[in-house]
Amino acid sequence: MGESIGRVILQGMLEDAWDKGVEQERRNTEKEREHAIVAFISFGIPKEKILEKGYTEEEYTKVKKKLLS
Repeated sequence: MGESIGRVILQGMLEDAWDKGVEQERRNTEKEREHAIVAFISFGIPKEKILEKGYTEEEYTKVKKKLLS
């Protein structure tokens, strides 16, 4: 019985670690996308071209607000 509880605890710990890793990867991806938008803006690439590359209006607006503040 103790082994079963140990497995359940270990499984829970592994799932938590997995979830934290997935969340960290998502945050890293968001930062990379924001940095790319900043670079595009600094090179004078128009908003329409940035959006055509697959970036969202929301991402663009968020970055633009940060740059203007």
